[in-house]
Amino acid sequence: MFPTLFLLMAILDGPAAIGNDVDSTSKQGQEGEVEEIIISGRRRTPGFVLSRSSLNLEDLPESQVGSARNVGDLMDQVPGVHLQRTSYGQVSPFLRGLTGFRTLALIDGIRLNNSTFRSGPNQYISLIDPWMLESAEIILGPGSVLHGSDAAGGLIHMTSRIPRPGEGLGESSSFLQRLSSAEKSSISRYEYSAVTDDHAIGFGFSYRDYGDFTAGGDEGEQPETGYQEWSGNFSWVQDLGDDFSFEIVAQSHRQEDVPRTHSTIFGSTWEGLTTGSDLQRDLDGERDLLYLRWQKKHGPESASRLTVSRQQIADEEDRVRSSGVRRLQGVTTEALGVSWDWFGYSDLGPLSSGVEWTHEGIDSFFRQYDSLGNLDSVRPRGPVADDSTYDWVGAYAQQVLEVSDDWTLNLGVRGTWAQVDAEKVDPDPSDTEIFDPVKEDWSSVVGSIRAIHDVDKDMRIYGGLSQAFRAPNLSDLTRFDAASSGDAEIPASDLDPEKFLTAEIGAIFETGSSEFESVIWVSSLDQLIVRFPTGDVNSDGDTIVTKANSGEGLAHGWDFRFRSELENDVLLTGAASWVTGDLETPVSPGVIEEAPLSRLAPTLVRLSLEKRFSDRFSLSGVVTAADRQDRLSPRDLSDTQRIPVGGTPGYVVLDLHATYLWQQDSEIFASLTNLTDEAYRIHGSGTNEPGANLILGFDLRF
Repeated sequence: MFPTLFLLMAILDGPAAIGNDVDSTSKQGQEGEVEEIIISGRRRTPGFVLSRSSLNLEDLPESQVGSARNVGDLMDQVPGVHLQRTSYGQVSPFLRGLTGFRTLALIDGIRLNNSTFRSGPNQYISLIDPWMLESAEIILGPGSVLHGSDAAGGLIHMTSRIPRPGEGLGESSSFLQRLSSAEKSSISRYEYSAVTDDHAIGFGFSYRDYGDFTAGGDEGEQPETGYQEWSGNFSWVQDLGDDFSFEIVAQSHRQEDVPRTHSTIFGSTWEGLTTGSDLQRDLDGERDLLYLRWQKKHGPESASRLTVSRQQIADEEDRVRSSGVRRLQGVTTEALGVSWDWFGYSDLGPLSSGVEWTHEGIDSFFRQYDSLGNLDSVRPRGPVADDSTYDWVGAYAQQVLEVSDDWTLNLGVRGTWAQVDAEKVDPDPSDTEIFDPVKEDWSSVVGSIRAIHDVDKDMRIYGGLSQAFRAPNLSDLTRFDAASSGDAEIPASDLDPEKFLTAEIGAIFETGSSEFESVIWVSSLDQLIVRFPTGDVNSDGDTIVTKANSGEGLAHGWDFRFRSELENDVLLTGAASWVTGDLETPVSPGVIEEAPLSRLAPTLVRLSLEKRFSDRFSLSGVVTAADRQDRLSPRDLSDTQRIPVGGTPGYVVLDLHATYLWQQDSEIFASLTNLTDEAYRIHGSGTNEPGANLILGFDLRF
């Protein structure tokens, strides 16, 4: 143990380490001065982000943040982000037309994604408590150079609130309570911190209870939609002196009995939707994260960080079919990771670099009981191959070049190696259909080049080309489970990495107290792993689907946002987004058709007007309008449990938010959401949204 600690200290004290999430808001000045580098939660070079960053939590009006019940509600405020809800407790973000394992989520710089994530909407980002976050950031466009596989559509980076030595000395506590009428929900959170000059300790606990919510219009109460969840977090940061610090952080989250309502007999029939046949389909979710982090500042010009982490994500499904047969299945993934990062300056300008290694161990199970409750069968594996491992190693470097006073280039490169070893792939070794063990590895090198041009003091244009890739994961190769509504997926072992190439160009214009930004982008999608029907059905009557690298196509879109500080303490913000795309998709064995990407987001426009009446009281109104989405893929057309025949209707929703600071650092907040009681659902979701809803809450600090 002691030799290991000495080795870690020697590495961090060296002149060149490797930069995980280090950041600075400065560039080299005209006279060569370098401002202090601050280690934060992002892997990026200083100055302007060349791939558009849409949202930081601190950018939202405080009144809107208080109304959010989960991370998804926060992301729903972002232009270019389409939030799909598989169920009321399971949200999945679409970034530039991609979701699931083609978008990457990070918590404190550590990957939430693992090798069992599916291609479609995933619920795992719901295992992050939004009320423990200090900030959240969404970066649209490929992030594979800095973050590796899975960051093809974009990156969601969440940073937890961690007390730091010397910041706000003494002890403090806070209690937050949120109540909602249409959600029939209660959310409570308590936090405590103790800070001195050389150490800081913090912990928090949240509990959420959701009843069966009430949807808008004539839909009324939605049965079998309620659930419970709780989370806790702990942090200890120690200043070791000589600009050297150590921290230990633990997080835990539990979801209990989250219904996937659309596939059950309790599903909605809104706009002609069909209900499922399951009598019950509930999911439990768990996430436990522990990481140790050593950080070292080598003077004002460089900093480094070493992180050792363990994260375990588990989910279990309890499903009762129409016949009364009960199926219990689940997956547990343990990910061990080490990353070493450095940020500083080379002779050419700002430089960041890093290396990382992750090892995942996966266990899964499946048990079936007959309608009388007797154990009927046990498979040697669950949804993915049991007793499997997935490893990947990556290294990256990113250099910023100050070409001239008004031109900047950003060059990046990453190399990655990934390997899967899956033994128990065959769900039934006794039958005639054989699924062999899988042991494969892949390697890839991707790069990016981006440029910024300061046209004048008010206008900046930017653009570039970025490659991305995604290695096949355990879900691609070995999944034996339900896919979309009415589909059953079988293993497919002969798969290659997916490849992406994205071009984008945008401009930012500032005048006085207003800022406008517009960006257009296009992505080439090559060798996408897509599902297609084999022509067979299983004993439950579900269509059997497999996978191949058959997807070729293009996705493109446009995003716009503005922010204007008007007179009399009025803030006006707005955003619009449009995305489309087509993919050559197998629809049956040997038959390929060009069709829209699955679950394409509709055209979306959002306007927000906030008025500060004093330092204590603010009021804001938000209008969100979405167009009808009738560009449907073959998969969408068949998913009549979630998407109405002919497409998902458009909607216009009005929300009002207010906050009142009733004493120092304590506030009361209230919201009226869906003021007109609109009956609507976000395209591709398994449930409608709540109807007219009153939210009341307070955040008390003492």
